[in-house]
Amino acid sequence: MTIYLNNQTDEYLIPKCYMNAQVVLNRWLNWWEDPINYKWDDRSFLPEVSCPVLCIHGRQDLFFSVDHTEKIASAVQNGRVEFLNAGHDIHSGAQDEYKEKVLAFFESHQDLEISCNL
Repeated sequence: MTIYLNNQTDEYLIPKCYMNAQVVLNRWLNWWEDPINYKWDDRSFLPEVSCPVLCIHGRQDLFFSVDHTEKIASAVQNGRVEFLNAGHDIHSGAQDEYKEKVLAFFESHQDLEISCNL
């Protein structure tokens, strides 16, 4: 699929057969480009996360660095990082490997009792 940028409107254009994808892409871009999100930072809450956390990162991710994912995993109490040969969209870019990592993670914690306090 080819995505085009309309230089007159700065809108990303996707062929008609992908119109729902166009809507999703524009919502995503508008959300992250909104100045209200420039200071979005949840790092202060990460040390409070005590349940096991699996951070999966695509080695070819163009949006986030490997360092970003490693910092998240090290900031929570029980974090682990797995790297896949994929981009940002790891669940479809490395589908089999992604599924294998997630299932193995759940299996390794199947006897863990988890509670949620909101």
